[in-house]
Amino acid sequence: MWRLFLLFVSANACSLCPLRVPPRPRPLDQFKLPSIPDLNLETMPEFCNFSRQLDVDERCRVDFEKLFCATDDTLDSLVCHGQTENRKRCSECAHKWEESKWAISWWDSLGKPAAGVSDGNYYWLGDYELCSQLRKEEKFDGQYCRVELEIPDALVEEGCPQTDPLAIVLGVCMPRSCNDDQLHKLIQEYSPYKTVIDCELDVHFSIPSIIVLATLALWVALQISATFFSPESWIWMCLNIKINTRRALSTKRAPESLHALHGLEFITFIWFITAMVYNLMQPYIENVAFSYDSVPYVTAHPTNNYSYLVDGLLALSALYTTYLLYGEVTTVKDILQVLAKTLVRFWPAYAFCVLFMWILFPELSSGPMWIHGDTVERCSRSWWKNLLFINNLFGVKDTCVDFGYVVSLEAQYFVPLIVLIYLARSRLFTAKIIAILLLSLSISFSFYRAFIESLPPAPLLTAEPIAPERIEQMLNALVISPLTRASPTIVGFLFGVCMWNEDGVKYKDIFGKLFTVIMTLFSAFAALFVMFSLLPFATSSAGHPLFLAFYAAFHRPLWAISLLSFLYLSHHGSFAWIHAILTWRIFSPLSKLTWIALIVAEPIILFIFSALNRPSYATNWSTTSNN
Repeated sequence: MWRLFLLFVSANACSLCPLRVPPRPRPLDQFKLPSIPDLNLETMPEFCNFSRQLDVDERCRVDFEKLFCATDDTLDSLVCHGQTENRKRCSECAHKWEESKWAISWWDSLGKPAAGVSDGNYYWLGDYELCSQLRKEEKFDGQYCRVELEIPDALVEEGCPQTDPLAIVLGVCMPRSCNDDQLHKLIQEYSPYKTVIDCELDVHFSIPSIIVLATLALWVALQISATFFSPESWIWMCLNIKINTRRALSTKRAPESLHALHGLEFITFIWFITAMVYNLMQPYIENVAFSYDSVPYVTAHPTNNYSYLVDGLLALSALYTTYLLYGEVTTVKDILQVLAKTLVRFWPAYAFCVLFMWILFPELSSGPMWIHGDTVERCSRSWWKNLLFINNLFGVKDTCVDFGYVVSLEAQYFVPLIVLIYLARSRLFTAKIIAILLLSLSISFSFYRAFIESLPPAPLLTAEPIAPERIEQMLNALVISPLTRASPTIVGFLFGVCMWNEDGVKYKDIFGKLFTVIMTLFSAFAALFVMFSLLPFATSSAGHPLFLAFYAAFHRPLWAISLLSFLYLSHHGSFAWIHAILTWRIFSPLSKLTWIALIVAEPIILFIFSALNRPSYATNWSTTSNN
């Protein structure tokens, strides 16, 4: 059961966050802001005639024509030539004004330059409510769309290293009859900039959403029924809320176990969640400079470069699994039973998580920030890869949920881990040799890929931009690959075997004290190296290729060794006061309940930020919104 919650918990690593980071803010006059050459308001025909020339299908053109003709009528009614000589003409103008004045609301709903552009406020969202109101009043059947304009840097020719474009997000109320492809083609025809357009989904619950909600309601009803009627069957007892709550909150634990592990992993989770919030919020804040200004600070670096925390969780999971099952898996039948039991306990919950993010989550809310078409598109083509635990074999974007790659890695590692545990019981030396060879292969392959392909060593925010193509290549080669990410699991297996065979041994002689000092120093220096040695790279995006490749290959196993070495020493009597804190009984139920919070961490964080009608203003202590 503990391994199951580790699967969920460690899965909350946002693999796509590095691809969603907004560019570093710069003054607006640093960018090329020419007039749009194909759209001259002085020589263009009247809006109504102009709409008839648009290269879109008939339904889309009719809606544009309605909008632009209403605009012409509004302008004519304001001027109204001849109204002083003819009262009928005046009445016609007044009637035309009443019929077409909604067009002013449409133009007013368009996104406009906002304050704080140099601080990173690239969201010119306009007025979402005006667009919705026009649709409700049946004046204009519109849909809210976000148009991202990539404005190039004016200083590129002068050799400025900051060459990434300014990505301004403009809110526009487009006709609902036009699809994204038509609108993109239309905008590209009149805009000199590269554009990306995303329109809101129909937020009315679809039939698949209703089916998911009905299934969830049935599940809750079964749990309530099992709680009130308390049948004796073990199946109903599994659904009993009272019984399961009592078990979840219980502080009882086995007398001989790695109790410090629960405290260690809970502290790691808190650190991990904090870092994840800092990274997930970046596309949803109006002061992006806040994130970039923190890059040079040592205190902020542990929340910037934090992907190795997942490796610590993988190592803890492998250690605890080995510690619990070593000696218990003695036959092939035992292997199959462990695999089947784990799959039955884990897969249904994970399948529900995938279905929730695909079908239900995009329809939970609406607003200018709530456009999750990318999630729906990715889930539509890759949901089955997630359910088969193979999505990480196809690429970082072939996932329904960002954290799915860690779930797949754990599933892929679990089978060989159980086989190694089975082999170690009868052939311990052979199992260790195989594990060490696999560890060496994983590290060597990571070094080779990072050095030959000149990849960034880890996903983190840098002061100078790294091309998205290189970031995606790094994620595919070093982060989600089963071979390059295997080292922490192997380290966990080796420590688990060692701790099981030495359980209860205390090092009180001179050699033991010397060993403790050496192991403590190594653990501390390894942890500090992993945590802070990329700070110069974060501030400059540059570094010696050999060092960067070395870090890419060794920082994950080093963090796992450092973390497990501390646990090993603590378990054998060192750091008594720290051990007393880590073995506090409260960590036992918290370790059981933490996965419940962390499995929904990403949807909750995304909901909090994207359900707002305005981007948030972030500080180290809070985020505020001008809703």
